[in-house]
Amino acid sequence: MKATIIHNVYLTHKNGLNTVLGLLLKNKNIFFDNGIELCSVTPDDEGVRNFTSKKKGYKQYIKDFATSILTKCAQVFGWGAHIMMIIRSERFSKKMALKYIASNPSDDDVVFIHSFFVCYYYLKFRKKKQKTILVLHNNGDTFKMYRTYYRALEKSSYYKTLLSYEEYVLENVDRINFVSESSRNRFLELHPSVPSEIVSFIHNGVDDIPYTKHEKVHDPIEICCVASITERKGQRFIVDALASFNRDCMPNVHFTIVGDGTIRLELENIVRKCGLESYISFVGISNNVPGLLSKSDIFILPSEDEGLPMSILEAMREGLPIVSTAVGGIPEMVEDGVNGIFIRPSTEGVLNFLHRINDYDWCLLGYKARKTYENKFSSKVMILNYCNLLKK
Repeated sequence: MKATIIHNVYLTHKNGLNTVLGLLLKNKNIFFDNGIELCSVTPDDEGVRNFTSKKKGYKQYIKDFATSILTKCAQVFGWGAHIMMIIRSERFSKKMALKYIASNPSDDDVVFIHSFFVCYYYLKFRKKKQKTILVLHNNGDTFKMYRTYYRALEKSSYYKTLLSYEEYVLENVDRINFVSESSRNRFLELHPSVPSEIVSFIHNGVDDIPYTKHEKVHDPIEICCVASITERKGQRFIVDALASFNRDCMPNVHFTIVGDGTIRLELENIVRKCGLESYISFVGISNNVPGLLSKSDIFILPSEDEGLPMSILEAMREGLPIVSTAVGGIPEMVEDGVNGIFIRPSTEGVLNFLHRINDYDWCLLGYKARKTYENKFSSKVMILNYCNLLKK
């Protein structure tokens, strides 16, 4: 059988979803051994883009400034949320769906999609009814992530359009898969009319790398956060927590924030204004995340909402204990007090963690995090599960 992945984002752009797709495509041989020819249609077909370059021309600065303004408008005005959704989600999704349809893929048995909007536009304009599988990397609420990013979205007239998109997809898609059991359960609660037998979940996985057990923590304790820098991911809680300490009783820690996003410049300005440069560093998007994790003692992700974060899996693979929130599929990865600890998604949550940072054996928690990765989240297990899903 033949299956084709359609995706709307350059795979060279670092995020959890792209990491999963990259692993699937890198391991085409495993699919082939299971009787599946796996192909793809992505923006990368038109040329690779470098998202890690630190050099920015004036056009990029103008683009970043305009995006920052529109993002702020999307918190207050429905039209701002509408524009951001078109720019960030709809535009390229429609383009890639139409590109795939124009290629006349008559020999494809399965269309394998990991983006809601790509799925909508494919189903809307397809010429042949092929089996379609949609994988959603969210918490089971289709638009919650967007409502978090663009707080005026739900009150806009455009939101009714989104709900009609969702209804159309649910009526026409053949199977829906989530990346955590909690996401699947949440989806079925919100959509009781969808037959539960067509809704499944497969945990994400990551390739293994050489592992060395951590015997002691650094001085200061090195804490790493890898994620897009947005309100949803909670980096603001880290900055605000550090800013709330008196300078004569600062915790003995250093945070490394890896990634880029809509609030990075704002947070960097707060760090400079508060004189926190020796306590927190922003390093941007990196091609060497494993190297940064290997120099860390603890991984933190104080998210307000998640599916099953790849960054946590990568940290567990490195043998780092996890400090995160009990949202989405994270409780399926982290056991409080065993391989990490849970905090509230708030400034107070990060503060409580920093006040209690010396109460834990972080090396032991990290060792158990590594064991959790080995037992549950290898890439081979994930790929074989997707092979079975495609053949159902």
